[in-house]
Amino acid sequence: MCVSKSLPIRYASLNLQLEDNSITITFGGVMAFFKTAVVRHQEQLDEEYLYGYVANEIANDHISPGLWTKALVASGGDDQKARILYIKYRFDMLKTEGCRE
Repeated sequence: MCVSKSLPIRYASLNLQLEDNSITITFGGVMAFFKTAVVRHQEQLDEEYLYGYVANEIANDHISPGLWTKALVASGGDDQKARILYIKYRFDMLKTEGCRE
């Protein structure tokens, strides 16, 4: 059994759907904009956390030898460029893994 109800709200919309003991809520208009803004802000905080995590690893000499070698090869042996690439590679790895301590 599925029950669906749309609620018009000034400058926004809210759709509630009840199906098999679960509720789906869909936002539209202004409400969707604010939800998107909150998600975007959380993503920025997550990125900041991950870059800080990588910086902490580097400061404590917890560098992955294999990833460092990959960065060094990609940089043509330039240590400064390798460091930048290492940070990018490690950030991407953590983001993919969903790392959050």
